[in-house]
Amino acid sequence: MTSKGNFCRKIGLIHENLSCLINNVLNFIIHFFKHVNPVYSSNYSNGISNEIPQNSDKKKTGSVKKLDDSIEKSQNNLNEVNDSKQGNAEKPQKARKYITLPGGKRKWIRILPPKVRGKDKKPRKKGKEHGNWKHGLGKTREYDSEKYAAWKEAVLRNCNFRCLVTGKTDKLNCHHLNSWDWYEEGRYDAANGVAITVDIHKEFHAKYGSGQNTFEEFEHFLFENYNMTLNDRQYGNHEPRFTTESVSQDLQRKQQEKQADLIELINSRNHELVSGIYKKSSSVIVIRCKIHDVIHETTATNYKKSKTGMSCCGRQRQSQATAYYNTLR
Repeated sequence: MTSKGNFCRKIGLIHENLSCLINNVLNFIIHFFKHVNPVYSSNYSNGISNEIPQNSDKKKTGSVKKLDDSIEKSQNNLNEVNDSKQGNAEKPQKARKYITLPGGKRKWIRILPPKVRGKDKKPRKKGKEHGNWKHGLGKTREYDSEKYAAWKEAVLRNCNFRCLVTGKTDKLNCHHLNSWDWYEEGRYDAANGVAITVDIHKEFHAKYGSGQNTFEEFEHFLFENYNMTLNDRQYGNHEPRFTTESVSQDLQRKQQEKQADLIELINSRNHELVSGIYKKSSSVIVIRCKIHDVIHETTATNYKKSKTGMSCCGRQRQSQATAYYNTLR
């Protein structure tokens, strides 16, 4: 019983000493603030929050004044940062950082998840801000695209797919002898066009301008720059000459033949054509697989080049091949 009483007395003394120590520390802190700034002590004693009054007439001294200045400076910096963020909403984020590996090598690693990748890039320039912007109106003239394509094909066939001046077969342009803007009846006339290289075409229009061009201007251009007339070199030109109408019919016939070949290929693969017509190699078609009941969109050329035509049939073909080779082990 005696030992138990002694232990309790010791615990009581320790508790009393701790209470005195805490009271002394609190008194010291209050005394310090009273001497440093009376405003703090008055606010503390009245139960008011420890905010510094904005219109206080009492002079601030020592460390408190420095503290106030630093708080104000930090607040101003924070406001500037917020303003810059609001004005720069699309500021690029950092997606990678450079780290040093244990061996001493340096390496770039990604620090953004895949969903936000690309935000480290600068905003793309559009409209007038883009370097290649010209007028913003695009191709405004109205024309029949199929008829225009037939006219170009007829002009190239008449010139045997060669430049009238140099005889080259690459980088050819079809030039209107009487320009498109004023000679409406000859816009799709194959006799109103010649095949020349891109460089010669640019050279002509740089000298005579784009628009209001005539047959006589082109003749003068050939004679003055190349010492030749319009019919000096023919390079096996066709007679009778091709017309836009005849070439258009020929192109339509070829399109129908290729459409029939495409449908035959689709049926042979146990597929079904949902929509799309073959007009050119990049024509978009929609195919449905009758085996797997899957719909797929692709181009005519890609469908022809593919071994199975659709990804579902390709996976089935691969799994069958894998199962067969597994039996040979």
